[in-house]
Amino acid sequence: MKYTSSGIGWGQALVRCLFLGVSLFLVFACDEERKKGIKEMKVYSGPLIESENIVSLYSDSAKVKIKLEGKKQAQYENGNIDYPEGVKVTFFDDYTRPKAVLSARQGYYYKEKQLYRVVGEVWVKDLKENKSLQTEELFWSPKDKKIYTDKFVIITTPTEIIKGEGLVANEDFSYYEIQKPTGIITLDEEVE
Repeated sequence: MKYTSSGIGWGQALVRCLFLGVSLFLVFACDEERKKGIKEMKVYSGPLIESENIVSLYSDSAKVKIKLEGKKQAQYENGNIDYPEGVKVTFFDDYTRPKAVLSARQGYYYKEKQLYRVVGEVWVKDLKENKSLQTEELFWSPKDKKIYTDKFVIITTPTEIIKGEGLVANEDFSYYEIQKPTGIITLDEEVE
C-alpha cells in the first residue's frame, strides 16, 4: 500500500500563510484607520430643528396669556432655542386683550435656566398706560414673571422721559424700578 499526501506542498502552504498574514494585516490596518477617523469626527452642535414664521401660544386656565412670534427659530439638542431674525412677545390680560409687547432683533431661550434673553433694539410697550422701555439687552423669566437688565435704559411715559442703568420690572411692564437713574425729563405735552 502506498501513502500519498493531501496534495498541497510546502510552497502552496507558504503562499496561503502569506496571503492570510497580509489579509489580517490589512483588516487590522483598516480598523485602526476607521478608529482614527471616528476619533477625529466632530460632533454636530447645530440646530436639530429649524422653523420659519413660528407662533407659540401659552395659556393658563384656557386663556391665552402669551403669544411668542419669530421669523426663524432654531432648536438645539439641549433644549435651547435661538430666534436669529427677531422675536416678538405679546402679553394678554384676563380678557385676552394685549396689555404689553416686547420685541427685539434677536432672542435666545436657555432651557436649563428657563430664561429668555433678547438683544438689539429691545422695546417693551405697556399698551394700557402708554409707556415704553428701550434698551439693548433684556432678560425675561416667565417662571418669575419678571424682566430685567443691567444695561442703559430709556423709559418714556406720557409725562416724562427717564434714563438710567439697570431695570427690574414685571413682565407686562406695569411696574418697574430703575436701579441707577441718571436723568428725568418732564414733558409739557404728552408723548405719543
